Amino acid sequence: MARIYQVPSHTQLWLTLAVTFCAIPQLLKGPLWQTGLFALVVVIRALVNRQRMALPGRIIRSLLLMAVVALTFYSFGRLYGPEAGVALLVSLFGLKYLEVVSQRDAYVLLVLGFCLRHVVAIFAKPADVPLRVVVHGAAHRVLGGD
Repeated sequence: MARIYQVPSHTQLWLTLAVTFCAIPQLLKGPLWQTGLFALVVVIRALVNRQRMALPGRIIRSLLLMAVVALTFYSFGRLYGPEAGVALLVSLFGLKYLEVVSQRDAYVLLVLGFCLRHVVAIFAKPADVPLRVVVHGAAHRVLGGD
């Protein structure tokens, strides 16, 4: 039987903060339902971490996924393009946070968050882009990049 390394309980707050800070710039520019969905996911995850609630099952997660796709289509009129794509990315990033169980899931979530931070450069004003590139490059060096 394969061993599952769970995310330690003392790291849950840091994981929540990292996920929230990665999503905030896009949540401020995205549709209102996206902010509500992300807040709902953070509240559910907090209840799960405090053992007040069980993780949602596959059916509930599938319904949330269908709701995200439908609301994205309703908000943007399509599922492709930069705005709709970023809205889907941020929403699905939040749903991924809902299903984190193992350390591997947490690592995948952090990598997705790092990619999400780079998406900010697509919608940034031209004066902000060089500063963001320098900051992200420095963060990459600190985290063990080349």
